[in-house]
Amino acid sequence: MWSTQKKTFLQAYPTKTIPLAQLQSYLPYTWLSAVVETDLQKGTYTVITMDEDSPEYKELKEQVLLNNSYFKKICRIDQVENPYLFLMYLLKRHENYLEFFCKEERCFHGTAATNVDSIMTNNLNWRFFGRRVGHMHGKGVYFSKKAAFASQYARFNNNDGCLLVAKVLVASVAQGNSATVLPAQNYDTTGSGDEILVKYGDNEFYPEFVVYF
Repeated sequence: MWSTQKKTFLQAYPTKTIPLAQLQSYLPYTWLSAVVETDLQKGTYTVITMDEDSPEYKELKEQVLLNNSYFKKICRIDQVENPYLFLMYLLKRHENYLEFFCKEERCFHGTAATNVDSIMTNNLNWRFFGRRVGHMHGKGVYFSKKAAFASQYARFNNNDGCLLVAKVLVASVAQGNSATVLPAQNYDTTGSGDEILVKYGDNEFYPEFVVYF
């Protein structure tokens, strides 16, 4: 008897059936590290400090400092290369595209520098919602399309804050509140639009860069 249960993309196409060379082709061409078998284990990542003269650095710098009243100078920008997290993000992107017709947004998330290693290892965790700044728009991970807005959450008394630049999957945005644990039916995100986007699922975002001030 055939099962009518819907399969996820990961269940239908397990990564063990995909050759390593093919997996490498799915990773961003800007990555400098070649993938080896151990890189596909959770917890393995490489950090590359970006060249200040590169076009991508200049583009990011412009985006981050535009109308930013919290920070006027960048110390450095690190590129995060975590093959496991990125491939899991690609699987989720495919799955969400089929279900929600989502699009990929560049968003920002302010946090303490002491959180960066955990985030680069395990990704952002919606289960830690509101530990420092509350959860007015829902119990998930908060992002903003505006770097200047997100930068206020990168300010700390000892000046150890930083800004994450992430790929985020967004389809439809509903209004949320402090009691929201999942978006309304047919929505995948809550928030107020460009300034606040709240995500509730694993692997619906990938932290590409870390900006240090």
